[in-house]
Amino acid sequence: MIYGAEGASILNADIVINVGVNSYICKLDPTKVDHSENALPVEQQRVWSIIFYEQVQVDENTVQLNTKYPNGSNAFNFIAANYASYTYKYRL
Repeated sequence: MIYGAEGASILNADIVINVGVNSYICKLDPTKVDHSENALPVEQQRVWSIIFYEQVQVDENTVQLNTKYPNGSNAFNFIAANYASYTYKYRL
């Protein structure tokens, strides 16, 4: 799990979502944000790259950290607010 501003800063994250021992790192592409008057909130726009850090207990002494992406893609075309609805896979 990644905590606090220091952890987010090291990862260059705009949003860090911790769920149990797992973390979702959301990075924004500011050049794609719609700033018009009726635009959706930034968290609901398709302008995010999301990395899922999954911790798996292998045995009593070993924890494995898996790095996965929505549909295996690290593109900036995901919605941060929908992080839980994506299927995460290793980068393709």
